Amino acid sequence: MTVRTQFWEKTVSPGLIFKPKQIEVSAWSSEERNQLLNYYGIETDWLDDATLQTLCNPRLLAVAVNILPHNDPAAWKGLTSDRLLLQHLHLSQRENFEEETLLQLTRRLSIHAKEVLERVRTSPNAPPQHFESDSTFVIETRFFRSLPGPGDTYELRKEGLTLALGYTLVDQLWQVHQSGLDLGERMTQLIDPILAMDRTVDVMFAALMVCAFDSIRFDQAVFTALLDAFSNLQNIDDPGESLFLRKLVLGIQAQASGKYLTRPFMPTAP
Repeated sequence: MTVRTQFWEKTVSPGLIFKPKQIEVSAWSSEERNQLLNYYGIETDWLDDATLQTLCNPRLLAVAVNILPHNDPAAWKGLTSDRLLLQHLHLSQRENFEEETLLQLTRRLSIHAKEVLERVRTSPNAPPQHFESDSTFVIETRFFRSLPGPGDTYELRKEGLTLALGYTLVDQLWQVHQSGLDLGERMTQLIDPILAMDRTVDVMFAALMVCAFDSIRFDQAVFTALLDAFSNLQNIDDPGESLFLRKLVLGIQAQASGKYLTRPFMPTAP
């Protein structure tokens, strides 16, 4: 049996009358990760540094090798941490790996990311990713981590922040769309604090993925507003993202004309 560190230290360990032997289950080292990738026929030079670091997590490495074809550079080049985390969310739902349903977790991500943006607007010098829990139990996931010390402070992990911001961007645009207001005008307001965080391209790309792959959140008007805003950005320098976007648009069109409208679409990585 394994438990997350802070849950062990704050909840389990204080109630024990004996001292158990603790075995730390660490992430894969770079060498171990590379050996596993090579075993599956995946070259490390297909991946950028951020994605390689993400693949040190045993769970996410397993997700990657299970969903992507091996010995195929085109399927791995352009793979990002956000795309891995998005797949992790869906697989966790199927396998009941996380303690929340997919809808509960994505809603919690969206609400927290919305608060992060509000804090960036109003208190740029405060840590925007730290929160106080309203209960004595903090559910830890790949996106949330309880912090050491007294109280129930936890944080939205940096590795999941971009995807969380993508969720809240889509959800807030949905609210605007349902109110009959102008999506383009609201988009400009939403992007301002993201610009201050220097994450605009990554967040817009994550929002497009969320809108496309989440059948509950997909709407043609919202997707078009996101695509228009993304195409107007001036600092997109990754050709992989442009190719992936073209596949996204084609995939949405094929999905809309087919019988599997609610089936999540995942184009091959560029």
